[in-house]
Amino acid sequence: MPAVIDSLRCGSDRNGYCTLYDVSLAELITVPERFDGKRVRVVGYAHFEFEGSGLYLHREDSEHLLTKNGVWLTTPAHTDLRRVNDRYVLVEGLFVAREHGHMGMWSGTIREVTRLDPWRAGEAPTKTPVAQR
Repeated sequence: MPAVIDSLRCGSDRNGYCTLYDVSLAELITVPERFDGKRVRVVGYAHFEFEGSGLYLHREDSEHLLTKNGVWLTTPAHTDLRRVNDRYVLVEGLFVAREHGHMGMWSGTIREVTRLDPWRAGEAPTKTPVAQR
């Protein structure tokens, strides 16, 4: 049954291989081994600061530094963080379950980020065309 569920939320390439999983942040935190080493698309609350950049389940988790309710987030150097800091965002990147960020405080890491966009309430995520990934 999980294979069917995964296939319904998987962006496939021309050969039918899954290249990007639509997941919730709660899934990454509770069953990290399921998505370890896979490219994911996820929505969460982003907060960026020195040694404290993460994607949280909720804004309140960020305000109270509940880092286990989030994942460490690495971003490309050219990213303008002002447009995505302290707001809900859509992220696409590689999830690594065994990397726990600064001082091991997080529930995993999203690195090799290829998309980091502000999230607008009520919008469904638009899929990036496979050719652009």
